[in-house]
Order: sequence, then structure tokens, then C-alpha cells
Amino acid sequence: MFDTSGHVAELDEPIAWAGFEPGGWILDLLCVEPLASLDDDGVLDRIEALERIRSLLDAEQSVALADFARRRARVSHADRCGADVGDEVALALRIAPRTADRRVDVAVQLTERLPATLSAMGRGRATLSKARVLLEETDQLSAADAAAVESAVIEGAADMTPGQLRRRAARAAIRIDAEAAARRRKQAETGRAVWVEPDACGMATLGASLCAADAVGIYELLDRSARAARTAGDQRTLDQLRADLLVQAIGGGVVRASRPLVQIVLPADAVTDDAAPPAELVGYGPIDHDLAREIVATGAWQRLLTDPATGTITDVGRTRYRPPAALADLVRARGRACAFPTCQQPAARCDLDHRRPWSAGGATNAQNLWPLCGRHHSVKDGSAGWSCALRRDGAITWTTPVGRVYTIHRDSDDDAIVRVTTAESTQPPEHPPKRPSEDLPPPF
Repeated sequence: MFDTSGHVAELDEPIAWAGFEPGGWILDLLCVEPLASLDDDGVLDRIEALERIRSLLDAEQSVALADFARRRARVSHADRCGADVGDEVALALRIAPRTADRRVDVAVQLTERLPATLSAMGRGRATLSKARVLLEETDQLSAADAAAVESAVIEGAADMTPGQLRRRAARAAIRIDAEAAARRRKQAETGRAVWVEPDACGMATLGASLCAADAVGIYELLDRSARAARTAGDQRTLDQLRADLLVQAIGGGVVRASRPLVQIVLPADAVTDDAAPPAELVGYGPIDHDLAREIVATGAWQRLLTDPATGTITDVGRTRYRPPAALADLVRARGRACAFPTCQQPAARCDLDHRRPWSAGGATNAQNLWPLCGRHHSVKDGSAGWSCALRRDGAITWTTPVGRVYTIHRDSDDDAIVRVTTAESTQPPEHPPKRPSEDLPPPF
């Protein structure tokens, strides 16, 4: 493969890299040959090989995540407190805490319940998405029954899509224990939920996890109505019509005065000056000037005026809605999101936490309050090894049970941007951190 000078030797036949067991050495060799030298089949072979290597990396990370979770569990058992593994991982990987929770849970479940699937990932025969499918379809089964389902489907997993694998696993699970399948469905229905995730260009994804019959019924109703509108001459696409019909059915969008309160962080001159910094829709992020003006025109909003030079909240405006307490308005407007480094829970859905506890003499004022979601409020006040403090320069410092220190610096011109720097330590701090109140800035 290599000649005596270390260069790649010419081969009579191209090597099918996707047929090899995945490993770091394959990645090294793949990177030697430029894509321009490959034909279409060779490029597809490289894509396949890289996918198998990705599965190997996911398997190795899963093993490491599960090991870390068990280490922290041993420590927490000794201390009789929660390990908060997800928060620690979230900070290390710069991901949302709930995303970290899901990664850790998947890793632990794979190592404990589906070792054959984890092994298949290591050999490039199953992807992480397929592993999650098997975890979901065997979640309520006994360990023995889960192993039986895994054994029945894992060998063919490489040749199936995740959807095909899900159907095959579901059939196997029902055959093994039909009553357990009914219990799983009823248990799953307790997790029904609706959520929103910001997308690009002023768009967002509204998601819902529903009973399958309800979800299919709602979609069919929207689809039937959309097709009828198209037949009647409506020029919108079917996707556009289904989306618009959903909005109309629920409440009519931003043009309805009865909709929930919308908050906008609005530079003082943003409504009239296109050169002004963009407004920010709380819970979403920056929006263009036209959308900001459209929302403002409805009157169904609460403005949070900022100083154009610094981005600091200078006024909490009000419209037709009965406002919350002025102090809560100011604290939530100033914080915008939970004060935990990787948490983006909007401040409107957070607790107003006393930096210095009320029981320790902390005052209920703007200087001593900040937004913390319920999860990270509990981490701050009730989890051993965690501490946080507000520095005089406005930065927020969190120290984790492992001993890492994370500092958030919020840009003065855009509080939606958070820069996180990390100072690593192999041991937790020897001395307890200062009370947050000791580093508080002077009163306004």
C-alpha cells in the first residue's frame, strides 16, 4: 500500500474501505487520497466507511459516558446526594443539559441492557440512531425479553433503515409479551408533550409527542383540508397550507389579541431605523426588523427597551396585558435566560432565585435576584460540590463537583451571546467558595 518512500503506491484495484472493520487507521488512510482522484463509486465507499467510523466513535463515547456516570454515582451514593452527571457533561460538551441527560441515559442503557447493540456499533454494523430505536422499543421489557428482541433483530440492523428496524423490533416485542407492549404504550402516553425549537431566518419548529392515533388524525385532518383548499384554487403549497391551517386552528398566530404574551428586547430605535441592532424575540433569539414591526403592530407584546450603545435593559414597557411585578419584569428582562452556562430556558419560565439565600439574610431586590430554571435552582441550592458566584465584572462563575470552573461572559451588545471559558482542575477546591453575595456589584 505504501512504497519505500512513504507515498501511497498505485493499486491494480481500488480498496473497498467500507468493508473493513472501522478504526482510526482507516481514517488516516482515507485522508491520504484526495476525493478528486476517486470515481463516484469510490466517493460513496468513503462515505460508507466514514459512517462506520462514526458508529465506532459513538460506541466509544457511550462507554466513556456510562463509566463517568457510574463514577459520579459512587460519589453521590457516599454523599447521599445527586451526581448531576448531565449538567457536568453539558458544560464539558457545550450542549443543553437535557441533551446531555439523554446522551448519558442512552449510554448507560446501552452498556447495561443492549451490549450486543453496543458491540455492533463498535463494528460499524449499527448507528447510534438505530441503537436509540432499540432502546425505545425495549424500554419497558425485562432484561431477558429486551435481550431476546435485540437478538432477533440486531444482525440485520445494518441493512435496515431506523424506521424498518423500529417496526421489526416492535413486532418482536409484541410477540414476546403483548401485555408489556400495552403497558409500554400507556406509560409512553404519560410523556406526551409540546415544545418549540428555534430555527434560522425567523422560523421555529413546533413539535409534539402525542398518542399515535391522535397525531395521525390531526395530520390527516390538516392534509385533507389543505388538499381541498388547493383544489379550490389556493396557490399555497400543501406544506404551507397545513402549517397555516394549524396556526389558524390553534389561535390565529400573532394577529390574535388573545394569544399569550410575547416579549421583545427592542433597541430604542429599531422600529424606525433599519441600521439599528436587531430586536430579540425572548425564547427564540434575534429577529429581522420587519418581523419585529409586525409583532409590534399587533399590540400583543411587551417591549424591553435597551440602550443602543450597551444593550442594557433600560425600561420594561407594557401594553394591554396585566404586567407581573415590576421587579420580576426587570430581573427576567435583564437575565433573559437561566444563569447556568449551557441552559437556554427563557427567563420567563425560570424561578427568581436569591443569589444570597433569603434564610441567610439575602434581600429581595434587583441586585440579589437572577433567573434560574427549576433544575439549576436545585443544583445551586441542593447539590453537593456545585457552587456559583456573580463577579464584579458581571461574569457568572460555576464550579462543578469534578472541580472544573466555568465562567460566563455575556457580551454587552448582545446578551443572547454567551462565551464560556474553562479553567480545569483535577481536584475540587480545597476551600468552600465565597458566598455569591460577596462578589455582588454595588447597588444601582
